[in-house]
Amino acid sequence: MRPIDADAAIEAINKREKLMVGDKCVGVDHIRTFINNRPTIDCEPVRHGEWGFYRDNIAVCPFCGGNVSPDWVVCPHCSSVERITLIEPPKEEEG
Repeated sequence: MRPIDADAAIEAINKREKLMVGDKCVGVDHIRTFINNRPTIDCEPVRHGEWGFYRDNIAVCPFCGGNVSPDWVVCPHCSSVERITLIEPPKEEEG
């Protein structure tokens, strides 16, 4: 996979469109070349997981093991995204 900057591609198309006259049909080879010449962006796939067990209102990220608040949706340590599911904290035993 080679992610490209879609905003930059649209901007380049808009600039080129102003120079085109008549019928604005473009061949598939030209489109392929245009896309291949676009700059790539630096990105990582989004990782989804569920925060682990709770203890003293602290949850654990399944990817990096960092402590997170159960209210957070994104881990501040590794940027993984929590699945939106409700996990009840374990009940403390009365003794």
